[in-house]
Amino acid sequence: MPEFDPEAFARDSETKQRAAVAEGGEPTIDQARRHHLAGEHEEALFLLTRLLELAPLHPEGSKLASECRQALERDCLSALGSKSAIFVVAVSPEELKRFTLDNVSGFLLSVMDGATDVETILDISGLPRLLALRHLRSLLERGVVAVASGRRTR
Repeated sequence: MPEFDPEAFARDSETKQRAAVAEGGEPTIDQARRHHLAGEHEEALFLLTRLLELAPLHPEGSKLASECRQALERDCLSALGSKSAIFVVAVSPEELKRFTLDNVSGFLLSVMDGATDVETILDISGLPRLLALRHLRSLLERGVVAVASGRRTR
């Protein structure tokens, strides 16, 4: 097993830190913080994901990414109405063919039976919660699904 080289580790850390600086010279963490404070949680999370790929143990990046995920989840649930909302497909099978749906959206549509609420769909999907919420929100915004019952706040 190779011996730990502190100088090589320091050089590698410096390279990663330089890579975490945006084109304008502003550190990615500062850009992400600005997006988060402006309510642009997806943009912030995108930047933080790139930062954490380079520096996985970045403490501030990890904390801010967690805050962005939580805020984004709240935003998605707000758009959906609530965890108890029940959705139904709002378009005919013929109309559905016109939508460009990826496999995640198609799968989520397949479990919408007019009786299963959002929280149950999230549980049974086996998908990362935020991924499933973002797809459900997109389906609702595009008019592919509609609220059958449950509280909708909008």
